Amino acid sequence: MEPALAELRERLAKLTDLRRTEGVLAWDMQVFMPPGGAPTRATQLATLEEVIHERLVDDRHGELLEELAPYEASLPHDSDDASLIRIARRDWDRARRVPPELAAEFARAAAESYAVWVTARENSDFEAFRPSLERIVDLRRQFIECYAPYDDAYDVLLEDYEPGMRTSEIREIFAVLTPALRDLVAEHATAMNPRTWHTHPFATFE
Repeated sequence: MEPALAELRERLAKLTDLRRTEGVLAWDMQVFMPPGGAPTRATQLATLEEVIHERLVDDRHGELLEELAPYEASLPHDSDDASLIRIARRDWDRARRVPPELAAEFARAAAESYAVWVTARENSDFEAFRPSLERIVDLRRQFIECYAPYDDAYDVLLEDYEPGMRTSEIREIFAVLTPALRDLVAEHATAMNPRTWHTHPFATFE
């Protein structure tokens, strides 16, 4: 099992490096990049996302996971190697349902929409951002349909952030939190100067 595990680790390490590179580009876009760089940066992020996706869904990735299945089964569930193989398999299975072109297009749309959102927020102009938001929502719906059938559409998106959790559980949590959150928002929103609302770090469109 050692050669297969070593190869899987190497592949995952390279994917991690690519993801971190993607993160640096996104961070730079939000912090330092001049607004005029948005179209080029969107293309760069789309290309990088497509490369990452294609490496992740590569057949060799699946072959390694299949080869390592007996080794995984022999280990304690929460051991480092078993967890590494299990999560790698989950990510591989999940990614293979999404076309690389869709993954790349979403990365492009998210980057292009960011610059639009910044300007729209500064001007409290939701209508300027609406087309970008509609595009993002449409792409998300296409992504969700890659996982049909499903019990709740949001279950598909939630899996990327809280694996195994379901929308019904989120509703139960917020049923408890919502009254207190409403009181908290009401208490602090009334103390804010409306003229400076759009500059507040937690502001949204008016």
